[in-house]
Amino acid sequence: AIAGVWADKWVAWAWTGGQVSAAGFRHLPAYDSALFLAQLSVLPGLAAIAMFYEGPVRAAMARFRSELTRGTSLSGAERAVGVVAARLWTGLWRITVAQAALSAALILASPALAAAGGLRLDQLLLLRTGIAGAFLHMILLAASGVLILANRKAAFAAVQAAFLGFNLALSATLAAGGHLSALGFAGAAALAAALTVVLAMQTVRELLRHVFLSGNDGLFRSD
Repeated sequence: AIAGVWADKWVAWAWTGGQVSAAGFRHLPAYDSALFLAQLSVLPGLAAIAMFYEGPVRAAMARFRSELTRGTSLSGAERAVGVVAARLWTGLWRITVAQAALSAALILASPALAAAGGLRLDQLLLLRTGIAGAFLHMILLAASGVLILANRKAAFAAVQAAFLGFNLALSATLAAGGHLSALGFAGAAALAAALTVVLAMQTVRELLRHVFLSGNDGLFRSD
């Protein structure tokens, strides 16, 4: 997950404009500063997601475990899954909409923000694209939480590897064309987010199968 976020930076540092600091670290100030600010734009959404999984989702899963350990019927277990699904999607949708509004507002206000921060025109374009990419990456992380919740370790690792590959490939392709852009990061985040959302929806629909047929002891582990 961490490597995927850094892939476009690696490409930027290796690009013709890359520099080496006195300590021997590669960097590209124009790119790094714009993308750093862009990543900060989703801090409210990421904080809300963390609190959501630790609060309402944990409580919903506790009730789900309680239903199963009491020996509920199949229909009762399916209703419990429905409750978990409703809680998950309602909460994540609200967080996503709120962060989308904030990200859109920041993109609209980016000229003023760039002027206040002393960014150049090329950095303004990087900032705008980076804010959109950071929002899409937040969706990827939110959906990845569902995979972790159901203990789907292989699926989680696969989507993170896909994001890393997408980011490296798209960023390198754009850099090879002589164009420094955050479109590689944004495009990779969009592709990986779409894949992860599909897997997350499938995971919730088949939650009982993951519990009873996939050896998912994570749902039964006591706190």
